[in-house]
Amino acid sequence: SSTVQPILDNRCYGCHANAVANVAGAGLSFEGHPNLKQYLDSNQDRFLGAIEHSPGYSPMPKGGSILPDCDLQNIRLWVEQGYPNN
Repeated sequence: SSTVQPILDNRCYGCHANAVANVAGAGLSFEGHPNLKQYLDSNQDRFLGAIEHSPGYSPMPKGGSILPDCDLQNIRLWVEQGYPNN
């Protein structure tokens, strides 16, 4: 929560928060661990591909620059660890 949550707050929730997900985030809300966990349980590759701007994935944040390498590494490690709610 102290490492990944601030990244999500600053870079993802502008479109993927509960209040705006249906308008700006293609109906995908990542706000709150249960929402993000539910998405990641079946879409880890899509999530990581998007934030890493990998070919074949819609780059996120939409219209924004890629996250700094340190943030990407922290998110990838968190996902690899099973995205714990800690």
